[in-house]
Amino acid sequence: MQIIAFHNELAMNDDRDPTDADVAVGEVCRAVREVSKRRPGLVVVAPSILEHDVARNYKFRDWLRKPKNRDLGRWLLTRANRAPISRPVSSDESGVEYVCRGKVAAGLGAAHIYDGIAFSLDDRGEWASSAVPIHRSRLVERDVGEIDVVEDRVTVRNLSRVTHLSPHLDWIAKFGLSDVTTGHQVWNSRDEFYPYLRFLPGVEGQLISLERSWVEPVAKQLYLINRAAIEWDPEERPAPLWLSKVTPEHEVRRRSGIFDFLDVDQRVHTFDLHSRFTPGPGRVYFRLAADERKIVVAHVGRKLI
Repeated sequence: MQIIAFHNELAMNDDRDPTDADVAVGEVCRAVREVSKRRPGLVVVAPSILEHDVARNYKFRDWLRKPKNRDLGRWLLTRANRAPISRPVSSDESGVEYVCRGKVAAGLGAAHIYDGIAFSLDDRGEWASSAVPIHRSRLVERDVGEIDVVEDRVTVRNLSRVTHLSPHLDWIAKFGLSDVTTGHQVWNSRDEFYPYLRFLPGVEGQLISLERSWVEPVAKQLYLINRAAIEWDPEERPAPLWLSKVTPEHEVRRRSGIFDFLDVDQRVHTFDLHSRFTPGPGRVYFRLAADERKIVVAHVGRKLI
């Protein structure tokens, strides 16, 4: 399931200094790219962003023309081209209107409707928050022929700089995971949910043939291992800070050879680090690949004996 990042059009204005806008546009683009490192399928909805004013006599298109901004800007536009929708739905289409600071908030509203995240250009602290409260008005049918307007306040996830990412990390990693209900789905969605894990070829069959009672526990364990791998810097520490119980095998069992597997480098490695899942003696066996900054999974299933 894709995470969608919606451009907050209310954060654009034409009274900024172009130098300040340069910094702010780079900040928000880098923040969105950080999300994509954790969820490679992320897409962006930013209609007509090239023509938006980001400063006085200075459009996003002008920012993009600068050589130092070209790669980052093109990355953002590429993500926009992959989006399943080209624009936020209007209030006439959805029956819901979102207002922020007295103005209709199309991008912020769409981020709430699609359970996504908004990104906002900010150089003055106006959008310097990881969450933005907005006002919602909905048409609700009470009885036959009777329509009421229901109003409330909702909160929308927001990014304007990389430091706003931290409160959203758990949501980013888990988004859509509850929709995974079969071993086939665990395997087919591995690149989206577990980008910091690499699986040996034999794991495909193990995941596809998972017992139904093991699908959710396995998906959760792989999520926890991947989440730890995201934050792991091999130059700072030899192993990740685990979010679940992870232990190596005892030396005698380790030397028995049952945890040795041929990796894609055509070398045999020992995969004795493991986490547990239930019901039964479920195990995920893996090794650390510091040179790739990834964790390599060799076996998912019953405890190896």
